[in-house]
Amino acid sequence: MIAYLDSSAIIKLYLVDEAGMVELHEIATGSARLATSRLSYVEVRAGLEAARRADRLAPIEHDLAVASFDESWPGYFVVELTEAVGARAGAIAETFGLRAGDAIQLASVFELDLEQTMIVAWDARLRFASHAAGVATYPAGV
Repeated sequence: MIAYLDSSAIIKLYLVDEAGMVELHEIATGSARLATSRLSYVEVRAGLEAARRADRLAPIEHDLAVASFDESWPGYFVVELTEAVGARAGAIAETFGLRAGDAIQLASVFELDLEQTMIVAWDARLRFASHAAGVATYPAGV
């Protein structure tokens, strides 16, 4: 099983008292292989900094979250933003009306074995588009 975590899922691993955190930790530490897009690194770092600015993370919590994320990053299979992924993302953005980042995330999933892959995302539009494209989603509700 491959769990493809988009940035909305990854960032939940580092924020306190987030809905779905327990289940997400079970996925992240379970037997599933973890995958994500190269884009997720930038989005997670930006999200952690936004959480610090909004006082959702104290400065020390932010620094610890960044260090923990950087330590975990090599454990992900990273899908690169190749020409093929970019072209597919453009088509996905048009088909499903997704923002660029979400289209890149979904296009990246298609680089993996779809029979073995589930996308884990808290962005409802991305989950809906993923489900419509035939990709298993978590949380399952769309």
